[in-house]
Amino acid sequence: MTPKRARGISDQPYIPDKRLIQGYALRYSWEPAKLTAVLSQFGRLPEAGQEQLIRCLVLAFGRYQMLAKTVRHVTPSEQRNQLTAVEKTARKLLLQLGVNPKDVASHPFWDKLSDHRSSERLQFLGKQSLDGLGVTSRLASAGINIADRDEAEVNAELSAAYDRVADAVIGLLDLHERAKTAAQAATKRMTAGRGGSRHRPTAKGQLIRYALVIYAHMRGQHLNSGNKPGFGRPMLEFIQAVATLYGARVCDADIREVWRRWKSNQK
Repeated sequence: MTPKRARGISDQPYIPDKRLIQGYALRYSWEPAKLTAVLSQFGRLPEAGQEQLIRCLVLAFGRYQMLAKTVRHVTPSEQRNQLTAVEKTARKLLLQLGVNPKDVASHPFWDKLSDHRSSERLQFLGKQSLDGLGVTSRLASAGINIADRDEAEVNAELSAAYDRVADAVIGLLDLHERAKTAAQAATKRMTAGRGGSRHRPTAKGQLIRYALVIYAHMRGQHLNSGNKPGFGRPMLEFIQAVATLYGARVCDADIREVWRRWKSNQK
């Protein structure tokens, strides 16, 4: 008669550590049963491995929350329109100040004037019209009281104010140039055949990817926890349990698509 084999640790039912689960569930407002399900679906882990897995889940949860709450992605065409609007608005303001962006000196020349006062730089760079000079002068003198004051003191205050106004105009010139360059870059990204919004990563897609990375990483760290990552029921159920923990729902088709792209990037 064959002797009965002693029951080993691997034959005993796997029950994740309740103390760990209760502590982390309370801290992150998770349902203990859902966290237990994630640990159970992954496979047998020592206590240290369970905590390592939970910490990975915490990190991914924070990233997923940020993605889920982020305002919708702005498309290249929307970016182009916004930047073009900034360029046009800056141009209108500059023209009101007597500066035509088309007549402004090129940027390499700007650096050569770095030692000059802002008011002098503006005259060299912008070729400001007489009407524009009148506008900036009125802006500079706005709010400065000249009655019964020392002339030298008033002149010093006016000079400083004029430099601040000139700084603002030079800043507008820089903003106009940057908006124009950025709008051109956004236009290039609108090239046909580049995919567009259909291929934008979604919060759900990133959730699945996070879960995949955690699954593969933990399998590599704990070889006895189960078979190596592969598209099958163990991995699917783990990812679905993670999604449930995070308050989301994913189906097998969602996971298959992310898995296919993730796997191809590993080659």
